[in-house]
Amino acid sequence: MRKITVQRIVFALQLFLFFSLFKPGFAANSPSQDYFISAEDVLDINVLKDDTLTRILTVDSDGSITLPYINKVKVAGLSCKEAASLIAERLKSGNFLIDPKVTVSVKEYRGQKIMVFGLVKTPGIHYLNEKTYALDLLKQVEISPEVNNGKMVITRKDPAGDKIIEVDLPALVLRGDLAQNIEVLPGDSIVISAKDHLPEQSSDNDYIIAEEDVLDINVWKDENLTKVLSVDSDGSITLPYINKVKVAGLSCKEAASLIAERLKSGN
Repeated sequence: MRKITVQRIVFALQLFLFFSLFKPGFAANSPSQDYFISAEDVLDINVLKDDTLTRILTVDSDGSITLPYINKVKVAGLSCKEAASLIAERLKSGNFLIDPKVTVSVKEYRGQKIMVFGLVKTPGIHYLNEKTYALDLLKQVEISPEVNNGKMVITRKDPAGDKIIEVDLPALVLRGDLAQNIEVLPGDSIVISAKDHLPEQSSDNDYIIAEEDVLDINVWKDENLTKVLSVDSDGSITLPYINKVKVAGLSCKEAASLIAERLKSGN
């Protein structure tokens, strides 16, 4: 029997279950009440019953858009609702339309950029379309399973000099320490890395589970499923909702995948 190092395995299992059950969502182009328009954003302007004013526009570097009748309108820093109200007010006060019905939505979020590097599947430029925190970012960039005992380092521009903010990933993901769930801001440069790369750490991830092994199962935000279990003589463990799961002969990553699949398919 081998008792697998708890912190390493729980981190690998929890990360896999976390990303399997909670798919990335914050990059979708859905309107957000928290979002404020920025330069380079692409806006969809719709004025009811007026094809001349209904158009798709990119916000200029000075934060404005140009529309027929009312020329330049400064929209950067406004919500979509505020921008729509401003356009309607300008159209009405200029006697161009009696009762303009205006809607504004963001077609492409291109103004609020961050850079992400390190052990992630999608490095490079990412765009924020709402308030985004460290956990949201982890779901978006899909961190590599090798980030055992890892960290996220945020470099933030500041007039007084760049600020360095370090996020402890095990504290955030394993222990639910929300003090580590730092808000990500436009302009941030982020590196996600492992604190160390000792051979025995990666070997635990690839370890093939056997009968009588002791596993630490951790499912994000579900205390009923989060528990330490011994593998039965038939190679299975028993979990709430999904009953017996055969894990002997699987790696920890494969076991986590199977558990996530059973939980998801059973709704």
